[in-house]
Amino acid sequence: MSVAHRNHKSHFTHSTHFTHAKRAAFTLAEVLITLGIIGIVAAMTIPTLVQNYQKKLFETKVQYTYSLLSNVVQRSVAENGDINTWDYGTSYHSDDVEKFVKKYFEPYFYVVESGKSISYPTRYYYTKIKNGVTITWQFDGKFDVGDFPSAIYAIGSFNGNTSSFYDESRDYSHRDFMMTIMPYNNKLDFFSWSGNSRELVINNDTYGCNKNIVPYKRLQCGKLLQIDNFKIKDDYPW
Repeated sequence: MSVAHRNHKSHFTHSTHFTHAKRAAFTLAEVLITLGIIGIVAAMTIPTLVQNYQKKLFETKVQYTYSLLSNVVQRSVAENGDINTWDYGTSYHSDDVEKFVKKYFEPYFYVVESGKSISYPTRYYYTKIKNGVTITWQFDGKFDVGDFPSAIYAIGSFNGNTSSFYDESRDYSHRDFMMTIMPYNNKLDFFSWSGNSRELVINNDTYGCNKNIVPYKRLQCGKLLQIDNFKIKDDYPW
């Protein structure tokens, strides 16, 4: 083979390789289109992923808090006797609530922080537990001096809310959940005004867990979550 022929062949091979490489590369327009598609897909899927994570976190924290406090109540009853025999003090003041919680509940779980409510210092006492949930404690009943309460409220909050359980800043389907201890039954339960059936818990006109009730009045959403084994279903007003 002549030198000229070999040089020609070498040039041809180099040119072919360069042409193929050039064809394999993406143009700027193609890159921008691809990035745009990725951005659209991300914008469509990320909110759903974030919402699913928030739902799972809510389910887990509510279940853990309920399990923890249920165990606390059982241990306290075993050591201190039936709840209707406990010392509630002589008023519904936060001083009495604090004394009550410190005596009958706090010895049985780890307290990260505690104190009186900033918004209602004469009514509520709060404790923060290790999973980040803040529990606001309140007596409820006749409000007569010397007459022990008909219920003890334990209102859980994800964002440190220690206001009244009926404050408009509450959201009982996203950030808050309401538990009760009735002196006559010796156990912790979720607030239920209308009974324990799923239909009644959802459709109650005052405290039902549905989208037609304002968030701070959806007091029965914790009960619905319990009925559904701490899984948020499609009809839950998230």
